[in-house]
Amino acid sequence: MLKISDILKKAKANKQKKETTAQEINEPSAKSMSLTQPLASNDEIKSEEENNQSDASIKQQNPVVSKKKEQPPINKEQDKAEPFESKIASDIYKKAVIFISGLVDRFDNGNDGVFKLAEDIVEELIRLLKQDDNQLLRLFFAEYSFKKGYLYQHSVNVCILCLKLAIVLDYDQIRLKQIGLSALVHDIGLVSHDNLISKPARFSDNDHLEIRKHPIQGKDILKNIAGDLNFEIFDVIHQEHERLDGSGYPYGLKDKEICEYARLIGLVDVYEAITHNRPYRKKIMQIKIIKEILQDKNKFDLKFIKTLIDSVGIYPLMTMVRLNTKEIAEVVGQNQRMPFRPIIKVSYDAHAQKISQEKLIDLSENFSVYILDIYKAINLK
Repeated sequence: MLKISDILKKAKANKQKKETTAQEINEPSAKSMSLTQPLASNDEIKSEEENNQSDASIKQQNPVVSKKKEQPPINKEQDKAEPFESKIASDIYKKAVIFISGLVDRFDNGNDGVFKLAEDIVEELIRLLKQDDNQLLRLFFAEYSFKKGYLYQHSVNVCILCLKLAIVLDYDQIRLKQIGLSALVHDIGLVSHDNLISKPARFSDNDHLEIRKHPIQGKDILKNIAGDLNFEIFDVIHQEHERLDGSGYPYGLKDKEICEYARLIGLVDVYEAITHNRPYRKKIMQIKIIKEILQDKNKFDLKFIKTLIDSVGIYPLMTMVRLNTKEIAEVVGQNQRMPFRPIIKVSYDAHAQKISQEKLIDLSENFSVYILDIYKAINLK
């Protein structure tokens, strides 16, 4: 069985010509993972974390690696790996949130151009993601800042990440637009349950029964005001809470009974929800999120799970981490085939004090440094 812990091996084998010591690291690549084989278990992820922590001792025994030069300080004008939040990205994100928040009113007013506006937003998101996905992904991982963000920003975030994964999977422009539109309106049925989902308490059994009606309600809303939409958008709204093992709702569909876009959006919908605070619970730490998804891997499409882990990594953008050097760094980029080894920006010393010269380190190239754990950046200034 090939494992998530195999993620690093093939990537190192590919670097063999450049680094003669790569064979000694023994960390396989996710590229060789078969989609027909099960993913790694929680114990295997734990084992991978322990393997990461053993890197330093391995390197101490290797005189060639110990001579590897330190990364130079960041040149903010030349460095392309460091993400930034551009005004263009912020503006299109805000435009998308405002669109979703006013969606039902537009429908009630009989605005025929409502989906033309949605298409324009999706096309702009696709363009930005292809140019520099870090801009929008940083907005994705930021905490909700708009009123009712759990409803409106959630939909925009799901749209962004679904498009990101679809681009990685090399979907053509037509399919990207259909996925983007589907994701943008996937939770339209929740609008009528706003008071329920905003309660600062966990749902009761009756609450769950009410919430489970929203896929059908959402499909009915769209049929009434935009019946000429592509049929796959209706299928997504109806099916995105269905699960491959038949445990989903509203109809308990299984496997290929669920359309491809609904399988993708269903996974991203869950991922987005648990990476953000909600009125009734706190967000879950990233490593636990991956474990939860792997525990439920029979519910989701393995192709999309693999692409999700490859694309956002074990440590997403803006995650603060503590290194084996005791320094504190921010994750600023991903290595798709080595999700345990992102690109980091070291900004604080072992005492959580700001350093004068920040360092950019690509952990896929520097194996003397590794992540110990996630750092809660409460006291950083």
